[in-house]
Amino acid sequence: MKSFSHIKLCLYALFITCMFGACISTEQNSSLAHSVSDGDMAASSAMRISVLPIAECHALQESVKGNNHDVTLPPLEFIMHESMMDLDTSILSASSHIYIADSLRICRIAEDSVRPILLMALPVKLSLVCNKNKHIDSIPDLRTRIVAITRWSQLEHWINQLAHGASVDTADIYQAQINSIPLRFTMLRDSLIDAAILPDPWADSLVALGHTRLCDTTVYGMGLYITPSAAKDSILRCHAQQLCRHYSKQK
Repeated sequence: MKSFSHIKLCLYALFITCMFGACISTEQNSSLAHSVSDGDMAASSAMRISVLPIAECHALQESVKGNNHDVTLPPLEFIMHESMMDLDTSILSASSHIYIADSLRICRIAEDSVRPILLMALPVKLSLVCNKNKHIDSIPDLRTRIVAITRWSQLEHWINQLAHGASVDTADIYQAQINSIPLRFTMLRDSLIDAAILPDPWADSLVALGHTRLCDTTVYGMGLYITPSAAKDSILRCHAQQLCRHYSKQK
């Protein structure tokens, strides 16, 4: 059992690292996802889609790359975000037409005029990966350990399910909010945290480096969402529906 002072020291170091990573993430994403007004988007011929660096979004992009035969799809502009929190900011600023988003986070958006509307469910594979140097072989071994997640998300819901299933009090697992997916990957790889919930290809890369995939699951609470303003535009709405149908055919 770690001493209380040692845990405090670890958490302080984690806090400093996360704050530094958040600053980097914000600076990088400011150039990727700047705020665009509805008028600017309406004047653009491209349909803007905000995505995460995960395998499922990569598959979506690949399914429409060089898609010259499908004349119903307009030019598509994919905007990459490092975290769900960055997506939340993008949703609130209405900088894209379509978003990959988590239903649990969508429910926290209070204003109906901003809250996006589900277009299509997008199942996402998640893995609980443990650092190879931490000797974690089961869920009970996570007691007093630091597990990186995103709060108010499918990730938090899943780790709590795993804890309950193993008769582990969720309060005994320190769930550290590390929103950036690349930062979560780097901190686990460098032994700054004990474990993390990650999507592919990040989880696969860690396993290839010798880290342990303790368990995995497919969550069905993620999906493609369209903004209310885009949904009211008959042309944009039709394009969005065509995109979903095209992606479904390619799977």
